[in-house]
Amino acid sequence: MKIIITLYAFIYVSTAPLFAGDKENNPSAKQIAEQISKDLKSKVINEAALVDMMVIRKALNNYKFQNGKFPTTKEGLTPLVKKPKNQKNWSGPYLKKLPLDPWGKLYHYSYSEKTKIPYLSSSGPDGKHKNSDDIIDDSYM
Repeated sequence: MKIIITLYAFIYVSTAPLFAGDKENNPSAKQIAEQISKDLKSKVINEAALVDMMVIRKALNNYKFQNGKFPTTKEGLTPLVKKPKNQKNWSGPYLKKLPLDPWGKLYHYSYSEKTKIPYLSSSGPDGKHKNSDDIIDDSYM
């Protein structure tokens, strides 16, 4: 990761002199490096959420394999860590605990009876569900 940040910073810093004539509209090399660092940090955090959702998805697939169906929206992700009363074939836990997204919130789960597709998402940095900064696991779509 440090190599990537260093590489991006080097590219921006080495091209900064090309724009040195206009100090009002051109950021300094330090500002460019800070922005790159911030952007990469954001991408890494988003990737961490996607990795969490990949782990949850694998647990959901194991649950479905053993129980014949995904948990309902009402059940949520709880059946992955605690046996539901109505499941005879449950052999979990499929996860040790329900992970929180990188911002400390529970992941959102819903299951469509119509399409038979489970949906996973994170509310993203603002913590509000169903808006533009949500991170969505679209691997089932």
